Order: sequence, then structure tokens, then C-alpha cells
Amino acid sequence: MKKCCFIIPYFGKLPENFQLFVNTCRENDDFNWLIITDDHTSYDYPDNFQVEYMTFAKVKDLIQRKFDFEISLEKPYKVCDYRPAYGYIFEDYIKDFKCWGHCDCDMLFGKINHFVSDEMLDYYDKLFVLGHCTIYRNTYEINRVFMKPYHGAERYKEVYTDSKSCTFDEEYLPDNINAIFRSYGYKILEDDCSANISFRTPDFRLIRYDKIGKKYITEEKTESIFIYDKGEIKRYFKRFGKLIESEYMYIHFQSRKMENMISNENSKCFKIVANRFIDLEVENVKDDNFSQIKKTYRNHHRREYLVKEIKFWKKRIINKFVR
Repeated sequence: MKKCCFIIPYFGKLPENFQLFVNTCRENDDFNWLIITDDHTSYDYPDNFQVEYMTFAKVKDLIQRKFDFEISLEKPYKVCDYRPAYGYIFEDYIKDFKCWGHCDCDMLFGKINHFVSDEMLDYYDKLFVLGHCTIYRNTYEINRVFMKPYHGAERYKEVYTDSKSCTFDEEYLPDNINAIFRSYGYKILEDDCSANISFRTPDFRLIRYDKIGKKYITEEKTESIFIYDKGEIKRYFKRFGKLIESEYMYIHFQSRKMENMISNENSKCFKIVANRFIDLEVENVKDDNFSQIKKTYRNHHRREYLVKEIKFWKKRIINKFVR
């Protein structure tokens, strides 16, 4: 039986750096990806990718046929709320897999096996609690946990009949899929193995999920650099004069435009800075050359973020008065 298949329905033009994302998945050849999309752009897909070309309307119809009530799925972004149900909705595609998962594609993977062992896949019912990357055991029971009542209500029906995004797939609002899993005693790995980049700051600052306090913590500004190095995602920074190296399962660029300036698209080593992928000046990052590496470049992320925030609040105020 195969290990795990990540399911990614995506409609419209795939992200600008999608090929780079695919290249990092290629390095995890014992994991698989299923892309369901209406974008027929020719990409260099590796053997661990399966692409199913479907229109959004066809996928909506496929999902609707899995439920005996009328679902709300008017826009592609709402598909995220259906992520906990992918094992049920797309069960015909994942019969040969021990596990299935979902992930974003505005990210780059490192070595998944450095963080997810076969023993973990056998033991946990659900690995990780953040929407941008989650893994479930592929069993009849686990694939239907999302249907279980929570505090006396059928939460999934509330979510799937609501036109708004309910963040049902992640640790944000209290009545999410993780809360349902916990309430029935299923085993969840709540470690955060991601380099999740804050979208509120122009520089790279990590947002870490604190599994004890059940909250997100944004780090202070630090002089650091991320490297994609032969399939691994690494971060380097200095603390008390000592060079510190950390490794992550993946790096996630939420709501952040990244420019690809790598001279060789098949490069196995490059640096990741705000807001670009670019060639690394040195062969290996060391204590004596860390200061020589350029870590900051001019970018317009703060302005773009503020524009989005203004549009968001303007829309909310207008909707409030229209009602």
C-alpha cells in the first residue's frame, strides 16, 4: 500500500511559482499528490503527481452527490471548508493509500520524512492542525469523523450550507475539525513543523502554533535566512554570536507574492528571502560567511497588505449598512 496522497483541488490559473512547488514535491518521491484543476498549463509533473482536469462546476456536482442536503459552494475558495471531507469525497482516488492529506501550493516542501515517520502514520489518526498541511489516516471511520455531532449540532451541515468561509479545516475558530477529533478521543499530532511566514510584516517572521496555549505566536524581528538545500528547508540566524540552524517540513508564504529570480529553474540550492527566491552567494552557509549573504531586498509587501486590509474592512462596513 502507498504511503500518503495530498489532494489539491485548484480552479483558475495555478500560482505563479507552482512549478517550483512541484519540484520540491518531486524530492519526496514516497508521497503523492492529486491535483484537481481546470488549468491545462503544461507543467513538468513528476511520477508522484496525478492530474485530473475538471471544471469547478463538475467538482461541485461531485461533492453535492456525496450529501443529501443542498450544499453551498459558489466560489472556489469555499472548497477549503470541505478539506476535512476529502477522504470521503474523493475516496475513489485514494483507495491504494494508507493516508491522505491536503496542503496549500503557495509553499515549498522540505523533506517530509524527516518529520513524519511510518510509525507516526500508523499511530495518529490526524497529523497537524493547520489548514495549509494536514494528514489523515485513510479509513472508513476517520474519513467520516467530520460528520460526527459536536456539542449536539451537526457542525458540518452548518458549514456546508453557509456561503461564507468557516475555516472548518484549521485551528482558528473553536468549532473546527480538530475540536471534533479531540472530543471523540482520536489521536492528533499537534506539533507545528512548518515555517509559516507572517503576512503582516514585510520581512520574514514566523507564526508558530503553540499547542499548549492553543494560540498563534508571531516572533520578533530577527536577521535570518532560509535556504532550500537539496530537498531540505533550512533557516539560519545568529544568537549570542553563534550560528543556529533549524530545519522545517515546509515553508508557507501565505498571501505573499514571491518573485522567482533563480538563474537555474532546476537548482537544488537557493535562498528564500522577502520576497524572492534567488541564487545563494556561497556554497554552504557557515559562521564565517553568514554576514556576507544578502538577507534583505526592497519589497512592497507592507503596501500590498495595507491595501488588502483597507478593502476588507471597507467591504465589511458596506455590507453592515446594506443589511
